[in-house]
Amino acid sequence: APFIVGGVYSTGTNATLNGDIAEVLVYNSVLPALDRQSVEDYLNTKYAIFTSANTPVSTLSVTGGLKIWLKADAISGLSNGDGVSNWPDSSGNGNNATQSILPKYKTNILNGKPVVRFGGLGQVNQILTPILTMSNRTVLIVTTQVGAPPGGAHSLIYQNVSPYYQLYANSGSNILF
Repeated sequence: APFIVGGVYSTGTNATLNGDIAEVLVYNSVLPALDRQSVEDYLNTKYAIFTSANTPVSTLSVTGGLKIWLKADAISGLSNGDGVSNWPDSSGNGNNATQSILPKYKTNILNGKPVVRFGGLGQVNQILTPILTMSNRTVLIVTTQVGAPPGGAHSLIYQNVSPYYQLYANSGSNILF
């Protein structure tokens, strides 16, 4: 699978996330500062990441160039603890994330919102087409760690075809933008 959420897809590699992902946004360009701030304000309003936002924003207004938008609160039909076999893409591009070794849907975790919990050891969501085909991009992820990373780092997203790309957090990180 070319694009992975929650780990690295490679034989003998164990750099999967041991934590939660609430939302993933991937844009096909570097967002201008005001647009990036608007997206950060939307995420902060939704998840109460910081104690104060510049401007409370209840809806995402910056959607031009959005290649993938995974939101745990867009998953339907699951109860707390159920496996997530399909994580729908809210960007309108049909880049749903699927997997057979299932991360878990957890309710009321981050500011009362659900998350997808990855427990390491092969629990990743795969998108079968390469998403990051552009050289410039903006990636925003709302995530928390729930335990030590199995491979020394929490791999958040990974693309194993050119252009190769990995975004990960070391053990000390908590929430990343």
